[in-house]
Amino acid sequence: MTGHKPKNTDGSPREKVRDQLFVDSLLLRDQLTIEQHLEAERILLLYQFAGGFLGSPSLTAVRVPGTRPEPYTSALMTLSRTLKRIRAKFGLAGVKAVEDHVIEDLRTDDQHTIELLAKVLTRLSGS
Repeated sequence: MTGHKPKNTDGSPREKVRDQLFVDSLLLRDQLTIEQHLEAERILLLYQFAGGFLGSPSLTAVRVPGTRPEPYTSALMTLSRTLKRIRAKFGLAGVKAVEDHVIEDLRTDDQHTIELLAKVLTRLSGS
């Protein structure tokens, strides 16, 4: 696996992966703050809950017949509103930075892109 740097934390044969995602490596290199990293993780979870990643259906989920989830509180709607806010403030370049480097986990050395990503995540986190 490329980009993973296991670290032996206590001398045991087990190792802990510390920079699994690109945003994790940015945090470890002090290019993102903890608040920005938390915002990136929030976006990634929204994408996951919105069904953005393939997965098998939950066989233990219970759905009451005749009820539907509220569409305006769903993860998909929240993700949509988040991406619209990014586009309004930072344009398509901001959305592309989040999609490429948070959701798709693409790595880059382009400092301009990393700085844009940090600005987007700062604005969203409110810090």
